Amino acid sequence: MVRLPKLRGSLASPPVQRSLTRLTFDEGLQTGTTWSPDGRYIAYSSDRGGKFDIWVQQVSGGDPIQITKRPGQNWQPDWSPDGRYIAYRSEEGDGGIYVIPALGGAGLERKIAPFGYYPQWSPDNSQVLFRTHFTAIGLSNRFYVARLDGSPPREVLAEFIAQNNLWATSAAGHPDGKRITIWVGSSSPTPVFWTVPLAGGPGIELEPSPAVQKELAEASGDTKANMQLGEYRFCWSPLGNAIYFERGFRGAKNIWKLTVDPGTLRATRIERLTTGPGPDAGLAISIDGRRLAFTAMAQRIQTWLFPFDARASQIKDSGTAVTSPGRSSIDPQLSPDGTKVAYTVPYGESYGLAFGDVRNEVWVKSLVDGSEVPIPSDGYSSWGPLWSPDSVQLIYDRKNLRTNERQFMLWSSQNREEDPLTGVTKRWIYDWSPDGKWLLAAAQDGIWLVPFPSSPHAETAAKKITSNPAPATPEAALPSPRIEPALS
Repeated sequence: MVRLPKLRGSLASPPVQRSLTRLTFDEGLQTGTTWSPDGRYIAYSSDRGGKFDIWVQQVSGGDPIQITKRPGQNWQPDWSPDGRYIAYRSEEGDGGIYVIPALGGAGLERKIAPFGYYPQWSPDNSQVLFRTHFTAIGLSNRFYVARLDGSPPREVLAEFIAQNNLWATSAAGHPDGKRITIWVGSSSPTPVFWTVPLAGGPGIELEPSPAVQKELAEASGDTKANMQLGEYRFCWSPLGNAIYFERGFRGAKNIWKLTVDPGTLRATRIERLTTGPGPDAGLAISIDGRRLAFTAMAQRIQTWLFPFDARASQIKDSGTAVTSPGRSSIDPQLSPDGTKVAYTVPYGESYGLAFGDVRNEVWVKSLVDGSEVPIPSDGYSSWGPLWSPDSVQLIYDRKNLRTNERQFMLWSSQNREEDPLTGVTKRWIYDWSPDGKWLLAAAQDGIWLVPFPSSPHAETAAKKITSNPAPATPEAALPSPRIEPALS
């Protein structure tokens, strides 16, 4: 928990010293904090009981109390402004949004929506705002409100999002109770927020001052694309004069405060509230605006290997980690002969077209002798490994961070040398035919078969097998590098 003193001065003011108090001490993960209206309690989800459930504890100390006890994972709590209920996401059955009395009670849970994530109460306690997807990677979220009277959830903001062709990642209610703010995914280091009347009508895009834009560009290390990985969590201050949000720059995810003019919605100041490597997530502001609760995590993403019974369609045991714990590994590719694993090590926060704009490395792990080495990058960002059918060669994408030159490379596991893959200009290579003679590649205009071995004339011999219509939404225009990043 961070205590937030009253701030004065310009963007260039000296950093404010803040006191930090640890609230939970159990092993495992405690996340998704929410404050009681009187500021005396917090609720959060914890896996201390073997699965995620909602717990409540006093801020001043003492043992936590388990609130949810039904089957399934129960998480993402939000305390109602009148203090009576906690709304949360449950994975029981097909999942959905539930409410429960703030002090718990067996059999008193109520399901108010059969789908949705991250419920948020309206200021008048009459309804709960939620979204359709857990993560915004590759998907534009849609938003609904549910009442407590059993009526079906009602979609909101759909017309505004469609008319403005926005990639909506997350939303938070404005403190006036009449508007909703959307965080729109973009490739800018400065977050893009739109505030829209709940009843419909034109929205207002938050206008960042040049000083705010400059500071965030400097924090990102680059003014070029820097699309965020994973969660887009934010909330308004109770007075509507600041937005608190999570943002990852240069591999460190922290919590930031954006000071906003309530009348004009112009951002006048930016401050980094947490400064460690992170990831810092699950932020929640107290009702008096003076305290910020969040989860400080130590994150480790490894690649695991599990024995699989194909006939029974079951994993046979608990599996074994095959990559070292000291680095994150994503997009693992097991060689067809089962002797090697290639994977990507990311060193920044980015996605889609912007993925190559941060430093990434391709590593190869031998499952025979245990060796684990990177393919030398030499100033390049490399990602998206793909094994040949004979398990000898590896194709991957790379980009020169100094010149922005991008090309596919072909690496041999026998002589450990790499060469450019000529004649292939499609944006992504997804698969290799079993006979090794064709590559399956994707571009903005469709999916192609490209002959291999490639040559300067490979593109003329390529065959388009599907056509892609013009994308209807911004995220549809972002071809995926086959990477499914773990979420904090």
